[in-house]
Amino acid sequence: MVLRIRRATPADAEALGEMHVRVWRWAYRGLLPDDFLASMRPERRVERWTRNLAEGWLTAWVAEDDGQLVAHAGCADTRDEDAPPGAAELVMINVLEEYAGQGLGRALMETVEAHWRELGVEVAVLWVLTDNVRARAFYERLGWLPDGRTGEYEVPGAAVPMLRLRKRL
Repeated sequence: MVLRIRRATPADAEALGEMHVRVWRWAYRGLLPDDFLASMRPERRVERWTRNLAEGWLTAWVAEDDGQLVAHAGCADTRDEDAPPGAAELVMINVLEEYAGQGLGRALMETVEAHWRELGVEVAVLWVLTDNVRARAFYERLGWLPDGRTGEYEVPGAAVPMLRLRKRL
């Protein structure tokens, strides 16, 4: 494996859209409705990635293995009104199934946290599906803890429970 982490650019949008759908279809199997996962289309994700990267709403990184995108992470200012002033939010961290468990998630998280420290961010939050045991264990190993806030992730046909995790940097 020849791994390289770099900032994502709008030119990555097509590969990110395709990877995003692939990751969700395996990572959220059994957590989100099968119909919803089957309905996901890379071209819709490509549009969203193109817009978010071009507008600067999302700061993202990709992990490449010999030039192929295999993982990504993105962060932004928190969208939560009750978060501490200046808090940042981890919007996503996704790794292709065949690369899971090889340290890419941790490497991306370290990259995001280094970015936040450069910006002077002291507190970060993220949202995770309550029943996503694998993701929760990953985040908790890295010092993220539930802060008591809950919500729902709404997709066609379901409202899936979520909880917010918080970390002091």
